[in-house]
Parts: sequence; structure tokens; C-alpha cells
Amino acid sequence: MRLARMTTRWLALLLLLISTCTAAQVPDLKWDKSVVKDVNEAAGLSAKDPVSALMLFKNVATNAKKPKAEQKAWLDQQIAALQPQALAVLQQDYETASKAFDLRGMIFSSATANEIAKDTIKTEPLITETKTKVLAGTSGAGDIWKITNATAVPIKGSYSEGGPMGVTIAPNKGSQLVRVKAHVENISADGDKSYALWALGSLKRILGSIYATSETSRWMDQDFIFLVTPASEMMACSYVMDGSGMATMKITTGGGKVVRPPMTVKKGSSIDIDVLFSVPNTVTDLRLFVLGAAPVVVTKPPEK
Repeated sequence: MRLARMTTRWLALLLLLISTCTAAQVPDLKWDKSVVKDVNEAAGLSAKDPVSALMLFKNVATNAKKPKAEQKAWLDQQIAALQPQALAVLQQDYETASKAFDLRGMIFSSATANEIAKDTIKTEPLITETKTKVLAGTSGAGDIWKITNATAVPIKGSYSEGGPMGVTIAPNKGSQLVRVKAHVENISADGDKSYALWALGSLKRILGSIYATSETSRWMDQDFIFLVTPASEMMACSYVMDGSGMATMKITTGGGKVVRPPMTVKKGSSIDIDVLFSVPNTVTDLRLFVLGAAPVVVTKPPEK
């Protein structure tokens, strides 16, 4: 009798697992052709990748081609069903990343969770706590880059590049432009999470999808590159130079900011970065910090 009750419980659990791991079936609701690809992709991912599936469904639900009432109801149903699973995955990813001092992974998982709903996962330890340790030189299993040949050269005045998408970069008041170059190698055996692009915002996600690959790789982006002062203050990258390994297409936003797509760096491959920073005139002894590695000292390049 007891064995029968246990068998019944296991069968119920098995049925529950099957029901939550089955790909969503897309009803024929006359989807607009601009979203049908995302709808089908999300449905196919729902069993194995609830985070990406949920984000795709949310993207369709807020598309410029607003879904009809029946479509919206179905999308909301899929999102609600996927949300507990997706948040559980992101919570686990955050905890795993924090144990490895993987600041990058912590940012990806928490930012993606906030895209689903604000303050839905426990971010302990705080990102700021791990950032302090990483900037102090603490390394761990989260290191994915090997950075060499990091150099910095000050530039007098503004910097201009010509061509059809010509730009002029000026330093902030009381600052000077500093050109930083480095060789960055992907030394990680793993790739970024499938949802990583969702953490970068809609524009970067769309641009990055152009260069996405099924091969094991990591994303490199301007927003991952910083200079660090002796006081551990972080300065964001101002511009990716033409000719850099990160320089492909570029677009100018309505606010005048120049944006380049995130790039994939395959396992065992490398990329040469060439970027600009606006650095206060009083700051010296800088370090280059790329999310996914400990900071490295930048030096003046040798005279030619």
C-alpha cells in the first residue's frame, strides 16, 4: 500500500515535470509577419531556456505592431507561466557568479531579472561588494580574459575621425583624452549565457544579434571597458576607435552618442581594443578593467 502511494506521488511529479518542460504550442492567431519568427523561437525555447523564451515573448507583447487582444492574452499567459522558472535560473546564475567573483555574470543575471520585473531576485552579496574586491585584485574562476600589452597615450585637445560617419570626441572639462590599447584573449572554456544580450538594452541586443554565433564565445562591448583610478573610481569608455578590433558598423543615437554593436570573441580567440577615455588631468597610475578579468596596469608604449 505504501509502495503504491509512493509510486503515485512519483507519477504525479513526473507528469508535473513533463508539463513544465514541454515546448509551448503556438495557436494560429494570425500573427503579424514582423513578430512570427520571435513567437515561434520563444515557443521552441520555452522548455530548455525559459529566460530567453520569456524575454522574446515580452518583446513581442510590447512590439510596435501591438498584438491583438487574443494574442496579448496568450502572450501574457506564456510570460506568467515562464516567469517562476526564469527567475529561478537567474537567481542560481547570480549566486554561482558571485562565488566565482564573476562581476560580469552577476551584472548579466541581475540586469536581465530587472527586465522581467524589478527586485525579483536576491542580489547578495551586492554587486558593489564584489566590485570592490575585484578592483582590489581578487580573482577567481570568473576570469575569462587575459589582457596583455595595455598601453595609454594622452591626446591633446579633441579627437576627430572623418568619413560618412565622422565624429569628434572632446574631453570633459578639466580632463584630457587618453587612448588605450590592449590585446584581450578569451581564455574561458565556457560561453556567455544565452540571455546575455538582453542585459545590454534593446539597441545593443538588436545590433549584437547581427554578430551572434552558435559557437562558444563571450561578448565584448564598449560598456564592459573601464579605466580605474588609484582610488578605485571607474571611468567609462568614451569611444571605440575606427580600426579597433571592436570597430564594425556604428550608429549615432538621437542624443548624439555613437554606438557600436557588441562583438563575439570565440573561445581561444582574441581581440585588439583601441578606445578613448576622458580622464581628469590630476589622475595618474591608471589601470585597465575589462569586465571578466582583474584590472591591469596601463603603461606608456615604447618609443618607436
